[in-house]
Amino acid sequence: MKLSNLRPFVPSGDDFALAKRFFVDIGFVEQWGDEDLCELKMGDVTFLLQNFANSEMQRNYMVLVDVDDLDAFHVHSRRSLQVALSNKEAAAALGIQPGSFGRLCRLYDVATPIQRRRQKAQTRY
Repeated sequence: MKLSNLRPFVPSGDDFALAKRFFVDIGFVEQWGDEDLCELKMGDVTFLLQNFANSEMQRNYMVLVDVDDLDAFHVHSRRSLQVALSNKEAAAALGIQPGSFGRLCRLYDVATPIQRRRQKAQTRY
């Protein structure tokens, strides 16, 4: 048996349209959808955004994202965070807070691009 695909159902929170707009704003493309569910794609990766709100689940829901270029992802995620924070409603609906990227990196002992630059600079001297 070979597993060919696994797509998570991501809860939208209270405002499905706002959550969908956020993901489109950061670069996902809607493949198909209706008022309750849509498939969003970036590159070869897809997920299903579900019109579902459950605050306890959303506080505990995590997704691991693997990227081939952490520096580029950091720049992209910072830009995306700025877009989301510019719309306080979207940020609140999705639970996005400043510093989320750095906190998660510390939690899982992943060096951020800034930490790697500092480590390189320290080893030079």
